[in-house]
Amino acid sequence: MSTSDETPRTPLEKRAIEEIRRQQHPSWPANARVPVVCREWCDRCWHRWLRARTLEHVYGQQYWKELDRGDCAILRRRSGWHAPLIEEIVRLMQTCDDNLAVMRGVVRQGLSVSEAAAILLEIKLNTRRIARFPFLPPLRR
Repeated sequence: MSTSDETPRTPLEKRAIEEIRRQQHPSWPANARVPVVCREWCDRCWHRWLRARTLEHVYGQQYWKELDRGDCAILRRRSGWHAPLIEEIVRLMQTCDDNLAVMRGVVRQGLSVSEAAAILLEIKLNTRRIARFPFLPPLRR
């Protein structure tokens, strides 16, 4: 059996399968392979999906072993950061594709740019990269 045909093993992989099924093909049997028809969803959503999982991890909503750098729940544990600013940054990060868009939102709302920048630098969300799971179709170039 090739790597691409193996059943997902990690909790993060299982979460990806659950979301692909729910959003694209809810009728797939639970033990079925992810068909190649998911390619467009995967190409379009992989980085955004990974960013959302990383945000869950650093906010402390879900521990993801594959994404851990000793920083699970850092947004809740770090003293000196104002909770309302963290909440707003999390909200912006959930809707924005990159940190520049987050900083634009911070400026628009008159929040502390220096504190927001410190938070973004601490969690390093844009540096989190993992390879696509072997059971997903290859990324189109």
